[in-house]
Amino acid sequence: MGYHGWAEDIVQAYEVPDNARAVKTKVPVLTVQGKKDKIKEVPVKLPCYHTAPPWELIWDDLWLFVKKFYVLPFVVSPMFYHHGGKKHHPPLDQAWVPQWLQYGFINRAVTAFQRGFQRVVDPYFPSGEMDELYPSVGNLLCLSAHTVLIFTQLAFLASLPFVATLPFTLVLPYAIAFILINQVVCMPLNAGVKGGILTSQKIPGDEHWDNHADESWIFLNGVSVGCHWLQGNLNRLARTFHRPIIGVHNQTAGIIFDVIQCLLERCFYYGTIDTRACYALIAGALADDTKKKVVLILHSQGGLEGSIILDWLLSHCSRAHLKKLEIYTFGNAANHFNNPKIKEGYVVGHIEHYANDGDFVARWGATHFKSLVSRQEETGKKAHGPGVLGYLLGRCERQNSFNGRLFENKHTRGHLLNQHYLNRILPLNKTLTAVKEIEAEDGSFRPDARFWRGRAFHKYDNDSVAENSRLWKYVNGRTPDDVRYHRKVNGYHRDVNGYHRDVNGYY
Repeated sequence: MGYHGWAEDIVQAYEVPDNARAVKTKVPVLTVQGKKDKIKEVPVKLPCYHTAPPWELIWDDLWLFVKKFYVLPFVVSPMFYHHGGKKHHPPLDQAWVPQWLQYGFINRAVTAFQRGFQRVVDPYFPSGEMDELYPSVGNLLCLSAHTVLIFTQLAFLASLPFVATLPFTLVLPYAIAFILINQVVCMPLNAGVKGGILTSQKIPGDEHWDNHADESWIFLNGVSVGCHWLQGNLNRLARTFHRPIIGVHNQTAGIIFDVIQCLLERCFYYGTIDTRACYALIAGALADDTKKKVVLILHSQGGLEGSIILDWLLSHCSRAHLKKLEIYTFGNAANHFNNPKIKEGYVVGHIEHYANDGDFVARWGATHFKSLVSRQEETGKKAHGPGVLGYLLGRCERQNSFNGRLFENKHTRGHLLNQHYLNRILPLNKTLTAVKEIEAEDGSFRPDARFWRGRAFHKYDNDSVAENSRLWKYVNGRTPDDVRYHRKVNGYHRDVNGYHRDVNGYY
């Protein structure tokens, strides 16, 4: 048997060492009398890019936003696609039907309608109503609310230059009133999460899953995700890895305002309430001696907040505790990801990043900054040199730090976790209870996918995605060999042809 994903792909791998770049600077050498007798050159480590002044980061982020803007319209593309074969997904949820109508003829009519609806729609949505754009009642309500929020927020931002000419006593109430109204509109989206924490729902048959009581799996969502979509993400992850997933809710304020919040977090190193809540949850799990492994899954803005959380953990947790931590990101929006190198390898047990080449958020985050690290190490050039204008404005040379192995799916669009990432990497079976598997010739669980060392490097002859991706080893309740995988932490892997191919072509 083998996992039904990433089959027959060719993958280029770029191993990127995280050696800190150093330069020499001149300092005066003082005598006993305090006189400057001579100048001495001493080596100093270049400061990290993400520690630059906020105004520099804002300028860089806005310019990067403009350069990658052409990919932005495709964050929800494809909205659906035919994935082949007949599907027999579980019946749709009827929670939207009032309790007093769930009986007799009405209940039978609703059930019959849903069955017919599923026969038409399900072949285009591999994970059923867990897919974010599946036309279920809950998803349609979320999409409607976000559509209203997008237009109203854009109108509000467009009005600011004109409103700014008015007296401050009018501008301030106008801004406060809009923010309050926006908050009221978002309340239904965020309602249903008690204490900012949500857990994956149980499904029939999960009592037969292997017990992983010594593990803690935590998920932090990205932009535009309310309670309904968070629950879908958690349920999809639980069925993929056969483990209960705890979700920390990064509340949405609408897509436009969420992007503005990302700028504040990236440029001002600002930790939101949910960032602090997730940090507390992870730190507590790491300190729990009954937990041998803590797995953090991050998506989109969650990856950005996760980079801040990781910095806090590196500052306050022991190395023994951090060795239990593993981090996996999808469409990561962060501009850095630290993992200091030590004698035994790296402080954090394992880090992997997954990105679609046509995902705007990934291009604005993980793939861009990982490519800068790759270029920085391979050519020795300044990845973030100040340039002529930078020197005039007082900018200094800095180095990038983005640790973890990056798997990039070329020629693939989309940013949604379930629909554009998990469905392509780890598609579920017909009953949506486990990852689909196929029979391999040698009886192994390894798909046929080779890795290549890029440019001047040599070729991996008998390596596959499953061999290099630790995440693959967790599907359907399995556990990877720690001795085998802890040695592979940092690298840059590019998937050239796609994650998965079936008889009809690449997904």
